Amino acid sequence: MRGSPFVLLVGLVAAFARLPSAAADTRPRIAVLGLEVTSAVDVRTTELAHDLTEGMRARARLGSGPYAYAPSSERELIDEKLIKQCDNEAPSCMAEIGKELDADVIVYGKLDKEDKVVRLSLHLLDVNKKAKLNRTSVTVPIGASKDEVKVAARKAYEELAGASAAGGAGTVEVETNVSSGTVYVDDSSSEVLVNSKATLTLPEGRYRIAVESPGKQRKEITVTVKAEQVITQQFDLVERSAGPAPSKGIGFWKVSFAATAAVTVVAGAYWLYTGWQWKYYDVENIRASKSGTEKINEGDCDGSSVRDGVTDKSGLAQVCETRSRSIKAGIVAGIFLPLAAVSGYFAFIRKGKSETEPARTALTPVVTRDSAGAMLHMSF
Repeated sequence: MRGSPFVLLVGLVAAFARLPSAAADTRPRIAVLGLEVTSAVDVRTTELAHDLTEGMRARARLGSGPYAYAPSSERELIDEKLIKQCDNEAPSCMAEIGKELDADVIVYGKLDKEDKVVRLSLHLLDVNKKAKLNRTSVTVPIGASKDEVKVAARKAYEELAGASAAGGAGTVEVETNVSSGTVYVDDSSSEVLVNSKATLTLPEGRYRIAVESPGKQRKEITVTVKAEQVITQQFDLVERSAGPAPSKGIGFWKVSFAATAAVTVVAGAYWLYTGWQWKYYDVENIRASKSGTEKINEGDCDGSSVRDGVTDKSGLAQVCETRSRSIKAGIVAGIFLPLAAVSGYFAFIRKGKSETEPARTALTPVVTRDSAGAMLHMSF
């Protein structure tokens, strides 16, 4: 029977899959088990145990050093001990946990709370030999920040696993113009600044290194690290509020002042003219009259209409319309006069002050069933 080409192809793929890759990482694989809290468990110690564990795992993932990271090994020590019944953490029993994790070396430890610090006891175990290779002890203040905890975890891992002394890594010396801050490698917190400086030990490769400091703008630089090479990078951070020079154009407030002042002048002039026309000309010359000898006055107008009891209503109606327009012009002038005053203040009196100050003026529309307008909010 002739063999199927598909079966032959699958067989070839399987055969090649079993061949070792020339580029495969042949270093022993290391697993970092989640730390066990042995003292009184509270929120802070639990948080520190988590952050220290993640800090060591992050350092192991960088890949520099004698070990390669075992990606499927992120388990908790207390859970694995229960499964394997390793209450006394005997090397033979802990080695069984390592085999289950497909790791050649495992890192495990406990966290004890002592007054104002926590003490971390770490062990490095060879899974195949069922023997401890190294151990170390680290203390971390209870009030340590997340960045400080990550730095402590990284240093503890390097001391335990000998990663910092391994070949294939380079050094980046960070120098800044700020006294404190955080250094990030590919957006992951890596170091804190001490006396404006920090030192990074990284495997060969290309990295994005950034520095952040309170009140300053973040600065990022891309560097290429080579083995045994020392690179010095200067980070000069500027104030976060700093920006481009203010525009030398006319400016918003000057335009606002010109527009509001123009409306105020026009509306005010019309209000004065129509008011004079009503009081000193039209009322005296209209032919309308009331019963008896009563004189025509503004009380005979209801807006632009004429009240009852007046003869020659057509003549008075024109005058009442003039009075209505005068009132409206006065209202417009009254609204725009304070707006013009405010615009003039910001355009001329405060023009020497910083243009970068946040806006503290807001115009809020106010609409009801019977009217519409705006409310001006200002803070000085």
